Amino acid sequence: MKKLPDKVPDELPCITIRKVTGCGKVYVTCTFFQLPTGVWTMVKCFFTLGKAGNCSNAFLHALAIAISDAGKQGADMKEIGKKLIGIQCPSSVPGKLDDPCRILSCPDAIGKALIQAEESWNKSWYIKAGG
Repeated sequence: MKKLPDKVPDELPCITIRKVTGCGKVYVTCTFFQLPTGVWTMVKCFFTLGKAGNCSNAFLHALAIAISDAGKQGADMKEIGKKLIGIQCPSSVPGKLDDPCRILSCPDAIGKALIQAEESWNKSWYIKAGG
């Protein structure tokens, strides 16, 4: 596990991914930090559901806090994402049951977005341009 230093910069680069769920659009914003070894790691996540002020937003906020705290302790975000994928709710997006891109719930969308953010970041222009 890669533990972060006590002090991280006030400004961190990020990536935002939008996923459409049965509850509306979920925006997943992940911030990254470069370790002294040169490796980039995801350290903080924010989730926003298109609908404001409902119980789902409170749930997503709590989930973002828990995932961000895990990231600060060096947890593997792809592993967290894998654990969220497959969680279903009654408001899933219609589609073929065997379609891996089908969004089954807000947690499913977040899990897929965490993995997508990690993979996209590692291939991003920011890294190739030297930060």
